[in-house]
Amino acid sequence: MSALTHLLAHADRVGATDLWLVTGQATVLRRHGVTLPERPPLDHDAALAELLEDATGDRLGDADHVTFATDTARGRVRVHVVRHAAGLAATVPRLPAEPPALDTLALPATARALLTQASGLVLVAGPRGSGRTSAVATLLRHRVATRRGHALTLESPIEFVAAPATGTITSRELGAHTPSLREALQDVARLDVDTVLVPETSDRDLLTRILAIADARALVIMTVSAPDSVSAIERLLRAWPREAQESARARVASCLRFALALRLVPGLDGTSTHPACELLVNHAEANHAIRQGAFPTLVD
Repeated sequence: MSALTHLLAHADRVGATDLWLVTGQATVLRRHGVTLPERPPLDHDAALAELLEDATGDRLGDADHVTFATDTARGRVRVHVVRHAAGLAATVPRLPAEPPALDTLALPATARALLTQASGLVLVAGPRGSGRTSAVATLLRHRVATRRGHALTLESPIEFVAAPATGTITSRELGAHTPSLREALQDVARLDVDTVLVPETSDRDLLTRILAIADARALVIMTVSAPDSVSAIERLLRAWPREAQESARARVASCLRFALALRLVPGLDGTSTHPACELLVNHAEANHAIRQGAFPTLVD
């Protein structure tokens, strides 16, 4: 058994969801943000070396950091590695084999119906470790299964390997399968997709393109690093200068379907976690508030 497989097997036995590997220091195991007391006597330097090797050689190369996702004998992991004074440091969150069922998000019928619309914008917000990635995969799978359509995911890195029972998902990794988000968005029309998953961006030109897609061509699901749904909308609008805010708010209000914010809360058993969701549906009153910039009224 390789050092990496041995380490991940031990993590599975104690229910760890994240690993910290730092050159010259003991492995740290965490379960949904809580550090576990176990310190496995394993060669994690060798495990880290395995993670960094792929078919083309050293993933890190001459760079000072790298982020990627990869399949291992114990499942898929996301890896972020940086150089530091004593060598390398890595965080390794475990990725579930399948996204959770839609019922775990407890979305009302209104939001489920909005997921089937031909076009529009859906924002999924939450901090790191909030379950945002899993929720996005869940929404995407439901959308594809319901419409039996074609979805395009633009990710860095690709975290869930798509295998829908119905419909088609094309996953493109930014930097590997396409030079950038800008170039990838140009291919949306050519690929004839009805759903697009995009990462957060603060580039005004890119956001303008994304909103154009959401306005008429496809349903766009965008991740946003924000603590709640209102903050997600405000964060999106910060890309435009003050003199363009009115038109930007009108554009967002016209295509937004709903904003979903997530956090993971501990279960009663002390080991499990469950998503706590906050949903803002763009009904008539919310639409008016967004157009007016009256964001405090959205949380009344």
